[in-house]
Amino acid sequence: MPKLSIEGLRVTYGQIIGTENITFGVDAGETVALIGSNGAGKSSTLKAVLGMVTYRQGKITLDGRDLKGMKPSTRQRFVSLSFDFPEAAHEEAILVGETGVDAMVAKRLVGIANALRALRDHDLEEVASTRLLVYAATLIKDGCDPLRACRAALVETLTDDPETAEALNEVVSATFGR
Repeated sequence: MPKLSIEGLRVTYGQIIGTENITFGVDAGETVALIGSNGAGKSSTLKAVLGMVTYRQGKITLDGRDLKGMKPSTRQRFVSLSFDFPEAAHEEAILVGETGVDAMVAKRLVGIANALRALRDHDLEEVASTRLLVYAATLIKDGCDPLRACRAALVETLTDDPETAEALNEVVSATFGR
């Protein structure tokens, strides 16, 4: 029996469906990643587990105990969430799968993202998300020059400071060999 079990979960926001028939279990000590496109229900599922939204159908149990009647503050003592980026190979596969971009371009984009992520708490408050990489990959796939695509989707999104932008553009240029 899984430590955390979600069965037939349905979350709605008025007439909008956040999740539909989500079912999975998590064993003690297991790490699970919810991966999907925008609007797939990842956040709605997590919010339901934490009691941040009310779900209309389904059951969420922890050690067999139904969480539905439990206060959010109590639930949060039993369930923890950790947010991180996917492993490089998986993130590359996401880019190829979502955009159809060449695998080498995906590898370079993930390399740029990891270099920029290393700058968190130095010059950048925010870092390159997988979603921003998808935007850059889409631009490249549609024929945009990789430097311009990265500047539009990554650099200009992450900073408006000219010196920081110049440094980020140097990372992009070094990666794409120009």
